[in-house]
Formats: sequence, C-alpha cells, structure tokens
Amino acid sequence: MRHGAEIDSERTKARISPLVLAAAGANAENVTFLLESGADVNSPAASPFHFPAGWTALHAAVGRMDPRTVEAVLRAQGVEVDARDGGGRSPLRVATDLVCRGGRRRRRKDQQQLEALDFSGSRGRKVKEMLLVVRLLLSAGADPGLKSDDDRVSPFGECVLSDRFGLAELLLAAAPRETRDLQSDELLLLAASGGRPDCIRFLLYRAGADVSARADAGAGATGATALHFAVAANAPAAVEVLLEKGADPNARCVRGLTPLALAAACGRTKREVFGLLLEFGAEADRLVVDLARTQQPGAVAEVLGSLVAAGAGGREQKSS
Repeated sequence: MRHGAEIDSERTKARISPLVLAAAGANAENVTFLLESGADVNSPAASPFHFPAGWTALHAAVGRMDPRTVEAVLRAQGVEVDARDGGGRSPLRVATDLVCRGGRRRRRKDQQQLEALDFSGSRGRKVKEMLLVVRLLLSAGADPGLKSDDDRVSPFGECVLSDRFGLAELLLAAAPRETRDLQSDELLLLAASGGRPDCIRFLLYRAGADVSARADAGAGATGATALHFAVAANAPAAVEVLLEKGADPNARCVRGLTPLALAAACGRTKREVFGLLLEFGAEADRLVVDLARTQQPGAVAEVLGSLVAAGAGGREQKSS
C-alpha cells in the first residue's frame, strides 16, 4: 500500500478484489485495514472463479459464517446489506442456504442443535456462530422476504420450506409487521403442493398466511386454493390442517373443480382425503360421481353416488 498499490485492483484471472479475498479468508483484521484504506465495500467479484459471480465482501464473509468478519464489513459506511450476486441472492439468503441446504453435509447433531437453538457441547460454538451471522444481518436491516432471481425463494421461504422453523421465527420477528412482505400466501401454496402439514401449520398460525389464498398470479393462473394443492398431493394430514383452519371445501378453481371433484379425478386418491372433505362439508354432485366411477375404486364411487341420490352434500362445514 505504501508503494502505491491499487486498493481495489483485481486479480488477473479471477477478477476478485483484495477486500473480497480477505473476507473469503475470514481475515477480519485485513478486511478492516482495507476498508479504512478506502476499499470499495460493495465491489463485486466479476468472475465465478472461486465463488459465485457478483459476491461482495459481505457475501464472502457470510459464506465463511465468520461473525467477526461479517461485523467488520457491516461497520463500513455505505455497505449494501441486501446486495445481490449474479443469481440475485442477498447475503442473508447465502446464510440461510448454508444453514438449510448444508444439512446433507453437516452432521445430524449439528442440525438438531441449530433448530433447537442449543449452544451446548463441542458443536455449540459453531451453531452459535451461524445464528450470530444471521442476527447481525437482520440487525443491519437485511430483508428476510427478498427473493432471489434463480429460484424465486426468499430467506424466510428457504427456512420454512426446509423445516427450519426456529430460524424462520427469527426472520419473522425481525421483519416489521406493518411493512413486511414474506410471501406467506405463496409459500402456503408451495407447502400444500408438497403435502407438508408442518409447513402449512407454521404459515397459517405463525406467519399469518391466508387459508383462502389462490394461485392467481401469472398467465397460467389456475385459481386453485391450498386445499386443491393438498388434495392433488394426496396428503390427508395437509388436507386436515387446512380444513381445520377453515379452508372452503367447495371452492372452485378456474376449471370449475372443487377439491372433492379434484380428488375424484385423481387416480388412487386416499380414502382419508375423501372422508375429510365430506366431513367438513364438501358437496358431492353428479360430476364428482362420474369422475369417481372412472378414476376411483368402486366403493368410493358408490359412497359418493349414495350421497347424491340422498340429496346429501356432506355435513355442515366446521368452523375454524
């Protein structure tokens, strides 16, 4: 530096600045020195030679899950907490990716301690550092609802869909209620399509998702509710959670199908799904019976046919 080296010069091949390299090496002292010497804190890596293109020093520090380095970068004036890399991922999304998707490479004990926010034992320090990095980013104003460009999932969504509900609670608490947009309704539809009762329950009871939300976005909008998706997934537990929360068993998608009609149209639908829909007030009409006769076992079609013949449309819907 004393001999005039360029503070933001890039390596010839990798085109990565010294600051990003220092952050990637978890060297908090060098990061602080470079920043105090005038390095651009938001300068991105131009080439995916060592890590994803577009990573800033903050991305790199988070990628090492080193709280001291993350804190050193966050102290810099003008740091962009929600800077996006080449895939549109923010530093917070990088952190949640490492916590959630790293589960296959990390020991099961680590994941259990992480979810329980348990800092005991020999692995407790590592777990504590992961959470501290997330908290540092949230304290600096990172947006837990910011979607990436590649998979259109936010840090909050990543935690929920990975069953990391303890971390999802941290993100939920950090987002101001009056301004937050965590796409809970959209996540509810995703969870229902996967038949994920625990995710559905968290989104409904903790994140304020609307049980009546529909897939109305985009040119291919189906108008299907979460209940339609859970029925299509042939997931009785997911269907039950939605119905108990007040999902309408007679809501129709753009094709005019109710969840019961969809269940009849889908081959090999579990009888528990039919039983739950009827118990909560689903109406069996002639279309449902005709679909069941071609797609379902004879016993199911006979039960539905007898309901239509008797003029019964199921029991009165239970209250939520």
